[in-house]
Amino acid sequence: MSGGPKPGGPGDAADRDAGASQRGLGRHVPEDMPFAGEAGAAGSETLGHVPEDMSFAGEAVTDARETTGHVPSAMSHPSATGPSRHTSRPGDDPRMRGFQARADLADALALLRGRAVRLAAEVVPLAAAFGRVLAGDVLAPIDVPGYVRAAVDGYALRGEDSFGATVDAPLVLPVRGDSLPGRPYPAALGPGEAVRIATGAPLPAGADAVLQAELAREVVRGGRVLVELLGSVPPLRHIGQVGEDMSRGTCVLAAGRRLRPQDVGALASLGLAEVAVVRRPRLGLLVTGDELVPPGAPPARTRSSTATRSCSPAWPRATAASGWPRCAPATAPRPCAPASTRCWPARPTSC
Repeated sequence: MSGGPKPGGPGDAADRDAGASQRGLGRHVPEDMPFAGEAGAAGSETLGHVPEDMSFAGEAVTDARETTGHVPSAMSHPSATGPSRHTSRPGDDPRMRGFQARADLADALALLRGRAVRLAAEVVPLAAAFGRVLAGDVLAPIDVPGYVRAAVDGYALRGEDSFGATVDAPLVLPVRGDSLPGRPYPAALGPGEAVRIATGAPLPAGADAVLQAELAREVVRGGRVLVELLGSVPPLRHIGQVGEDMSRGTCVLAAGRRLRPQDVGALASLGLAEVAVVRRPRLGLLVTGDELVPPGAPPARTRSSTATRSCSPAWPRATAASGWPRCAPATAPRPCAPASTRCWPARPTSC
């Protein structure tokens, strides 16, 4: 045989060296050899360095960094057709980094409370106070009620004048007039007299109790209006004292309270026409992304139609209340304004 190396000769040694080199046991790796996955990590561990044109993906980059101390700038994702055209290093895209650490809910709330700033106060009429948050304590400027009033419908009298009255043996008192919530009885009540009274009406001077209407029967005798007492009532029964609901100087509603309808009613009973509440926060929504199209536009295969790109119907009301300018609807697919700018009527950009 001629024309070939003899067994055990220099040719066999070269072949063995070439095979060992390709298995990662030699001193170098050809520059055009692509690597992927764990092969890149094996090459870095064996060679002590990584050629610049080696293509890595996934955990191989991390393994190469730990072994060699650096990652060549040419490393990129593997490509079946040749070196990748992606020039940025893995990890440059923040969307691909994930969450390296997570915060507990308590820590997040503490962070918000530590950085939150209390909003300023504004004065609004009571008609617009429902649902708002009080900016400060409300102290009662007056007593409610401001007078002794009847707690039931019946007859105002002196309690001692009813003692001993029963259904079988009623006592009879003359009726001197009426006392209504908006029209009190103008005179003082004398002993042995009664005044017809409605719930909430001021108690006439001289009276100290109200006999409920169920225990009285009104009659007319000789042209005189009389009331037959079918039961007795002790003094101070069925009446409301001054300041019984709210006393002057007491805290009626505390700061930070969200006003309910009954709270607004209580403020009105104190004679207040307006109240200081916390200013509502001003909110702005800025949605970015070139994959969005305006509402009404047919979505492409790679784009989505969303109502948040343009202003929602609630936005004009919110901006009118807060003083912010309104956004104009987008007329054509175009990227939103930069995050540092607000939407203005003169700029019909999406937002």
